[in-house]
Amino acid sequence: MQVFYQAQYPTNGIFGLGTEAVSNSSDSFLARAVAQGQISSYEYSFNMAPNDTISSQLILGPYTGSYTNATNWFNMAVGSDGWTGNVTACEQGDTSLMPSNYSQYNATFDTGYPYIGLPDQVFDNLADLLEKQDENIDCDHGFCSARKNCTDMKPLKDLVFTMGGSDFTIPMNSTFFQSYKTNGNDASRQRTDKPICLILIEKLQQVSHTERS
Repeated sequence: MQVFYQAQYPTNGIFGLGTEAVSNSSDSFLARAVAQGQISSYEYSFNMAPNDTISSQLILGPYTGSYTNATNWFNMAVGSDGWTGNVTACEQGDTSLMPSNYSQYNATFDTGYPYIGLPDQVFDNLADLLEKQDENIDCDHGFCSARKNCTDMKPLKDLVFTMGGSDFTIPMNSTFFQSYKTNGNDASRQRTDKPICLILIEKLQQVSHTERS
């Protein structure tokens, strides 16, 4: 069935759900859908299936309490291994993080996990670069942090992933998380006033990758 955005917004990949004023001439297909009465309000939600035995759905408009009974939902494809893709290049700035024997590695997308996980050798290459860009950064035990406020971090070069022939850029400061040193054990742990800036990128010990022949 032809749906309201297909003619003007053909896509089989990524499309935006950004907010814009409701208008028939809006660049946002959700705003146009509200203006044309296709959906009653500027809302959306989605259900990401864990595997290919259950369809994932995107709901355009209000969620009525059921994905299966909604009339404004669209199936989204998911592979047998979940939401996955192949990273064919990974760089920080202009420097490749991929080991010479890698041609690509497998990436899994999880909306409930706050960290970006990297294969061990890719992480080690990134860690070396980060420690050179800011002498306060320490990358040990599989993650990086600095003993200062995130607002005081030196500028770090962007992280760029290549998947499906397209580059996806992640500003490094978007991976910062402000924390503080704690004292005591789990039962009596107390926060101190000593800041720690965590970088939400970690080393994954086992990641499927394809070696160059």
